[in-house]
Amino acid sequence: MEAFLAVGHSPTRWPSDSEGEQTDQALQEVLGAYGLTMEPPSLVQVKSLLMAGVDAEAEAHRHRYITPGAGQAMTYARKAEEARLCLSAVDPNPEDYPLLAAEIGITASTLVGVAQVVATANAQWLQIGAAIEAARLSTKQSIVNAETVEAAKAAANAVVWPVN
Repeated sequence: MEAFLAVGHSPTRWPSDSEGEQTDQALQEVLGAYGLTMEPPSLVQVKSLLMAGVDAEAEAHRHRYITPGAGQAMTYARKAEEARLCLSAVDPNPEDYPLLAAEIGITASTLVGVAQVVATANAQWLQIGAAIEAARLSTKQSIVNAETVEAAKAAANAVVWPVN
């Protein structure tokens, strides 16, 4: 408080209700506008926040291996499907595999070469993606099963993400 006052700040009056009384309810109304509360968060609220944090961490770990974005995810999925179909075709035509064809001369010199690279990358992604998903879901389940705020926080902090 001394440092606060030393730089020229002064305390403000506790919020008052419509009758001029300084009340906890009046303070809560001020805090509520900022999403804050005078009471500590409930176990349910803590669990919700922790699980959202686990989801965000999982996404950050995914981004170590894949480019972020919904459009990019759709592109990866479609390229994997094109690669699967191309590699099972007898005489694949590049016109039937537009995303793979776009990479000819960049990723590999032939359509089948591109399909092989994409299929290999997809297989590798499935392994790491599955490990990230297992860590994410098992951690969230541990948070759900926690009976105290402390146990929920401990569960969230115990997550073991796969290493690259």
